[in-house]
Amino acid sequence: LRRGSFVAVQGLQAAPLFNGMWGIVVTEKNENDRWGVQLLDHSEGSWETDESKQVGGRVLAVKDANIQLQGRDSPHWTVEALGSSVFEAICTDPNLCHLDRCDELAQEVWNIFFETVPAAPLTLDDRYEMRKTLLEAKGHKIYWLALDAVQHHLMIEKCRGRYRVFQTNVKDEGPLGGYTAEEWCSLDGLPGRKVHQVYGGGLTVGDTEINQLLDLIVQLQNMPKVLLSDLLRNVPGVDQSSVHLLAKDPTALSKSDVEKGSEALQLASKWSHTVIQKVPLFGITTLNFLDDPVVIVQGNQKLFEIPQKRYSRVRDLYQGLTGQASLTPVVFVKMVNQGFWWENRRDPRDGGATGYGVRGADLGVRQSYEQGVEDAKILRERVKSFYTEPKT
Repeated sequence: LRRGSFVAVQGLQAAPLFNGMWGIVVTEKNENDRWGVQLLDHSEGSWETDESKQVGGRVLAVKDANIQLQGRDSPHWTVEALGSSVFEAICTDPNLCHLDRCDELAQEVWNIFFETVPAAPLTLDDRYEMRKTLLEAKGHKIYWLALDAVQHHLMIEKCRGRYRVFQTNVKDEGPLGGYTAEEWCSLDGLPGRKVHQVYGGGLTVGDTEINQLLDLIVQLQNMPKVLLSDLLRNVPGVDQSSVHLLAKDPTALSKSDVEKGSEALQLASKWSHTVIQKVPLFGITTLNFLDDPVVIVQGNQKLFEIPQKRYSRVRDLYQGLTGQASLTPVVFVKMVNQGFWWENRRDPRDGGATGYGVRGADLGVRQSYEQGVEDAKILRERVKSFYTEPKT
């Protein structure tokens, strides 16, 4: 028995509600001979009641006699078709546990259960229903959040009103570099990183914590508008008089202004695509992020000047989401590449949303491609379209 062990609670006289529930050991035995055990989900039966919703995530202080070591994850999180939970699969499969690219981990996990289907737009602010869709989902679900505009992907699994988050980050040098799937899933894998302490290690979280994570994504989604003039100032061919149009709601623009803004967006997207293609040759470098403004260059070409305060804001949001202290400046080029009216961007290969996209599926069903496409259509219908015909 140690930190990270799965256990079942038993024999509690004063709090029988917890008996039979699965948990994970989060603290070693204390001076009172009690282990700290975080409950992984809600109680049996009427787990959607207000009383039972207080159960999942609670940390109990229990003696040896009141916990039984289990060799596996909670049965509620087990996927029948897999014979284990998603967490167990990531921890034990050598093809998964050593991955440090977040998009590869998401793709490989998805491949276990489903064929990949087009992504729906990920729209999380109050104007849309995606957040509501996730929070109100019943059953055992998984969501793949593809945040290509900021070079990050993560997965959110939901079961019995609780959530697990899975993500990785490309490993590099430094004390707060990247991490593998195995390190993310270990309670002791990433010491000192707040995001891991809350969402990693196989722990489960509730609606409050998931809303906090989604809020970070919303703030990152809004950053391109804040950085608009700084990002586009050096893009060749972009008419600076049209830059301000891209920060506006396209439904509030005339048809001619929409066309003008779209032309600038296409030029910026093409330019940034060329820059990204050259990354293997020249890289993209931040010149002293303590300077004001921060200068981002590729080879001997200056790409952007960004006010230090705004650069730091993006870095802080990115660290809050991923735990990664360093911010690759490619993120700023990706913001340009994915566009500012990102809800309208579609992958030409399958018509799926790019920039910020989401796939959702039921882990209780092994879906065919056709079933997945149908589910993706339903998901899209629940997310209100951002773009309507422009005013004339």
